[in-house]
This record gives sequence, C-alpha cells and structure tokens, in this order.
Amino acid sequence: MSYISAIRKGDEVIIWERTENGREAKVYQPIYEFYTEEEDQTIDGGYRSIYGHRLRKHEFKTWHDFNAARQDSISSDVPLYESDIPSEMKVLSKHYYNVPAPKLHVTFFDIEVDYNPHIGHATIENPYAPINSVALYHEWCDRTVVYCVPPSGWDGKFDESLHELADITICDNETNLLLNLIVEFEDSDVIAGWFSDFFDTPYVCKRIERVLGERFLKKMSFDNAPKPRFREVPQYNNKPTVCDLAGRINTDYLDLFKKYEEKGRRSYKLASIADEELPHLPKLTYKGSLHKLYNENFSYFVRYNIRDTEILKGLEQKFGYMALSNELYHSSTGLFKHVTGTLKLADHAIINYCHHEIDARVPDTKRPEIEVDEDGNKKKIKGALVLSPKVGMHDWIAGIDIKSLYPSSIISINISPETLRGQFTECQKASKEIAKGSLVPLTFTFEENDYPLTLPASEWRERFKDLNWSVSGYGTAFDQNVRGIIPSILIEWFNTRKQHQKKKGTAEDKEEKGYYDRLQYIYKIKLNSTYGALNNPFFRFHDTRMGESTTATGQTILRHQCAKANEVLTGEYVWPEKDDGCG
Repeated sequence: MSYISAIRKGDEVIIWERTENGREAKVYQPIYEFYTEEEDQTIDGGYRSIYGHRLRKHEFKTWHDFNAARQDSISSDVPLYESDIPSEMKVLSKHYYNVPAPKLHVTFFDIEVDYNPHIGHATIENPYAPINSVALYHEWCDRTVVYCVPPSGWDGKFDESLHELADITICDNETNLLLNLIVEFEDSDVIAGWFSDFFDTPYVCKRIERVLGERFLKKMSFDNAPKPRFREVPQYNNKPTVCDLAGRINTDYLDLFKKYEEKGRRSYKLASIADEELPHLPKLTYKGSLHKLYNENFSYFVRYNIRDTEILKGLEQKFGYMALSNELYHSSTGLFKHVTGTLKLADHAIINYCHHEIDARVPDTKRPEIEVDEDGNKKKIKGALVLSPKVGMHDWIAGIDIKSLYPSSIISINISPETLRGQFTECQKASKEIAKGSLVPLTFTFEENDYPLTLPASEWRERFKDLNWSVSGYGTAFDQNVRGIIPSILIEWFNTRKQHQKKKGTAEDKEEKGYYDRLQYIYKIKLNSTYGALNNPFFRFHDTRMGESTTATGQTILRHQCAKANEVLTGEYVWPEKDDGCG
C-alpha cells in the first residue's frame, strides 16, 4: 500500500496510507542513525560512501541521544553521512521505495466571507468576518457540495435549479457551516484552492479556531497528528500568514499551475486563467460589490461560489497537475510539499538510488559558501551559448535540436561528485588546447591530494587517454572507468521516459494515454531539474565545477554541431567563437 504523507511526532513516525478500504495511519519506530568514516580504512565497517570510503554506522534510540552525538561530531569537525536526513524520510525510504502512487482523495474548495464596510476586508491577521459560503468539489467521487449562510432578512427565495449543480445545504449560522465543512474534509487527503495558501486555508483555520476552538481546529489535520500550525512567510515587504496542516496535504493549485506551465501568463487571477484555458467556464461577473450581491441576490452569490470550484475541476481535467504532482513525489519517495521546491525531490531520488541500487551512503549537505569572482562579485554559472546571426539572405538555413542537452552532457562526461578527479586552472582554455593536442602548458590540480602539476596540453591528452578520464568544456576531469551516480540515474530516467512514451503511443483509450503522458512528463521534469540542482549551493551534491562543466560541455557540443552544419553547407569545418555566427 502506498502513502499519503509522513511526520515525526516525538519518538515515533506516523505514515498515512490510502488503501482500497480507506485511510490508515501506521506507526513506525524512527530511524536515528548516521555514519562516520573509519579511522582505519582497512577496517570494513559494513558500509561504504559514494566516494568508496569505509563507514561506521551509529544508531540511537531517541532523538535526544542522536542529536547530542551529532552535535559532538560537528563540533569535532568529523565528516558526517546522512545525519541531516529527517527520520520520517528514512522510514519512507525503507518501507515505501518504488511503491506506486495511490489514488489520492482530492478536494478543491473556495470560500466567500462577509464584509463590514466600517472595518474593511477581512484578512488572515484580522479574520473578523464570518464565512458565509463554501463550495467543495470532491474529485474522487465527482461530487460538488455547498454550505452557505443566508444574509440577515433573507426572504427565503432560492434558485432551486442550483441543486442540479451541487448538494446545497443552507445553514442557520457560521457555526453549523464550519461543523459541516470539517465533516466534508474528513475523507480528503488533499485540499486545494486558487491562492488558497494565502487566504482560503488559513482563513478557514482561523475561523474554526475563533468560533469552535482548538479542539475542532485539530480536526483539520489527520487523526493522531499535531494541530495546524500558523506561520509567517517573508515575501517582498510583507509577511503573510499561512497554515500548515499535519498529515492532510494542503496545497495551492496556483503554485502547481505556475510550476508546470512552460509559458508565463499576463495575469494569474483565476478569471484570467479561466478565460484563456476554459472559455466555456468563465468566472461569473456581477455589478457592484460581492457584499451587495450576497445581500441582494443570494442565489447568484452561491452560484458565483460554485463556479470557482468548477474552474478548478476543469483545470485539473485539462492539465492533470494534481495527478502529476502525486506521481512526481512518489517517484522520488518524497513528500507532496517537495513538489513545488527545487531541490528535495532530486535530493531524495539520488539518496534512494544510492541506498537501494548501489548500497552506498551520501554525505551531509555542506553549508553553502558564496563564491566570488576576481572583482568580488557573486560568481554566476555561465549561461547558454548565444551566437550572433550573420545578417543577410541565405540559400540554406539549418536547424539543430540537441535532445536533452544538459542531461546528455552530464552523461557523456560522466559528471558526478564521486567521479571528479581534478581541475585545470585555465578552465575552458584547457579543454580547447587538449582537444587540439597543442604544446600550451596547462596546470592541473588533483582532487585527491590537491597537488598541482603543469604539463603541455598534448601530454595531458595522452595521460587522460591512459587513465580513461574525460575533460569537460570547463576543464574539469572526470573518471570514465565507472559510471557515476548522477549519470546512472539520468540514464535510468531516460529509459523510463522512453518506455512511458511508447506505452502512451499504444494506449487504447484517452485515460490510459493521459496516464502515460503524465508519467513521461514527470521524467522530463526530473531530467531537467537535476542540472538546476547541481548549480544550487544548497544542494547536497553541489559543486560549482559540475554546473560549469555541464554548461560549458553543452556549449562545446553546440559549437561542434554548428561547425558540422557549416561543413555540410560550405565544405568548411568552422568552429564558432562566442560572437561568431555559424556560417
């Protein structure tokens, strides 16, 4: 059975599963452990690092003992392995690695709140206004539900045709509305809205806390989980309040939409997105204020509330971003919250590959160091190659598309932390001179002992041939004798993506095609995100030389392709420099 989410609560790990019979909480003993290098490397402690070091395992019964030993090791500058991986992630890796994603129970929802013109619009910081309508769409059972409170002095008139769109319950007051809402959320694994992280979810939790009390607020989380936690998020000049549920996943569909959309939008308001993507479901309009609509046309006010959930349903049916996210975080044995980040899914994918496929342990993440250039400015990775076109009319124009350029560069050079063998001081110049086999002297510093050695480029070329080392476009040497961890993972992802693309092509119905299309797209995301992770100083395996090597090697491949295209068209192999065209 697969999991929904996981947390550590005291000295136990709780993992919630979604099974055919419902949702079930399982309790595991936390894994409190880390590894250190054996002082005598001739002693086999039973474990090895990705670098081949022999390791000793240290296990603890409580978090307090684990943390005390970890801090002592850090204070003594002892290199640590896997001490910074949360215990719940270790438990997930042990019990749920490669387990298929479950069919999550997803609920899309939208709330409307009252308004007092003397106070102004309600905020999370001042949630004074009652919720007067909430619409929910339960995706797993294709059911729309509305709970609403009519305005004071309501004449009782209501458009009965709305009952064809949703199961509508008119409540006496907000207390009844909130109690019903809690019941509706009970079987939801995921709740999501549009801009819901910064309004709908925290506002609902604030109103429950204010009207019903903390005992009912706790019900917004899963059973046995801690109560929801409010926190401020630094954002530009503001610090808006969000609310994290425990166990139950709360996410913002707006964030998923931004993550997966390849093009930017002029506006991310739901009305604008609906106009562009779902013209048959435009966001409803009204004259005056929403407060006026509520008091003067209660039926249309409820219809307006329902429409937002219809739009969210329509977006998911068209794009499947929630289903995509579900597959994505399970493919790395991660958590849903990792989906909108940039590092965690890549980190856990590599960690789990090392554990389960090659039985190796990874080092702790190093504290990032800000690298500066010779002028003292923050160093940046060189970007993509941009060549100036040759102005004029041309009889022939060639277009070249390199499939997955950066992942292919990583694989071809075998770029990985444990295969890195050293760096030429001359960087990109070294790569060019070695390719030519010139007599230009080049200085190479070996990674193993930090020893610098200067030899002619031609001699380095022969030495590296004998050693079976490659030189990246940035002048970094990588060992080709054993396939590196990162290239191995990328090759596996390449092959898996091809399999899903093939199955998509032979699928017999739309649902099956959509399923395999999501799966192949997941691996496209994973392939491309690995390069981005390499360049992030907070990434566990970050090394600027690996990021620079990937970019510079990609540039070298593109220049070679330009030169070959020129050779086909003109008979001359012309190597384009940075500002030269391709002929």
